[in-house]
Amino acid sequence: MSRRLAGPTSAAPPRPPGRPQRGTPPPAPRARLRRPAEATAAAVPPLPQPDWIGNRLRVSGPAERVAALQAAAAGAGVVPWRHDDGAAEARWLGLLLAAAGPPGATGRAAEARAIAADLRAAWLADQAAAAARVGRARDCPFDLHALLPVPAAVLALGPDDPAARRWLWETWGTPWPLRRVRLLEQRQEGDAAMLVYGFVSADWSPWQALLRLRARWPALRLELRPSYG
Repeated sequence: MSRRLAGPTSAAPPRPPGRPQRGTPPPAPRARLRRPAEATAAAVPPLPQPDWIGNRLRVSGPAERVAALQAAAAGAGVVPWRHDDGAAEARWLGLLLAAAGPPGATGRAAEARAIAADLRAAWLADQAAAAARVGRARDCPFDLHALLPVPAAVLALGPDDPAARRWLWETWGTPWPLRRVRLLEQRQEGDAAMLVYGFVSADWSPWQALLRLRARWPALRLELRPSYG
């Protein structure tokens, strides 16, 4: 008795490559890695104690353009915030009251309110002194506010406002002004010159600022080397 061979139409059609079986859930979408500016644009949490990152910035190119950037970069090294909404005093008061003991300790509560008010007054005085130095002092050799000034509308919000922190992240790439800024090296050979700055930045190196400065000074070479150690 002969066996009947199955023809091509009797076999199940092959499954296209990569196509899942029926009833198999689709694969989860792959997460898209976002750059720091994208990741922080939606929500930037306040970081009262940031991590400080060491950086070295080398600027080289035609001597005339290097000198122009050096002159533009010198400033006071501070941001002249202009707000006074009492939020800082309220936070200080909350911390002081928490440390003062039970709610019935009225004497300690009054003392906490007085201390919070004094802290606010001192902070406002420092803010006024910083604003007075901006545009006149040039003791910071590489000042982000001098190169990429914070707009007046953002200054009025204050450093703790989410929109202000978002602006700093997206424009500077770091939420605080640079600190411990020094001019480490300066050389000129003929028509070429070179500068090396050293500074520390809060939580991230100022990559966003660097991108904007490269676009503004296309004749210069700006090389940033962070140190995470």
